[in-house]
Amino acid sequence: MSHISIQRRHHMSRDAAKQQVETLAETLKDKLGAQYQWQDDTLNFSRKHASGHIRVSDEQVDIEVSLGLVLRPLKGSLEKLVTDYLDEHLA
Repeated sequence: MSHISIQRRHHMSRDAAKQQVETLAETLKDKLGAQYQWQDDTLNFSRKHASGHIRVSDEQVDIEVSLGLVLRPLKGSLEKLVTDYLDEHLA
């Protein structure tokens, strides 16, 4: 397993940050076929060979992703997609 761990601070309400995370999840769903579900302030997601969660707090978004062997070559691309989105939308 390969792991991605990303943390980003935000300066918006928790609900606004959750909306940005929801938009990111929709993007991942469209591009990668990932399914997701909210449980309180945590968005859990999965697809074949990958799973993880995104926790939204009052000041920060924490992302943890586990990639299976098949998706390991895409780690850098996926990490860049997520970090670019967070840098643009949570700043």
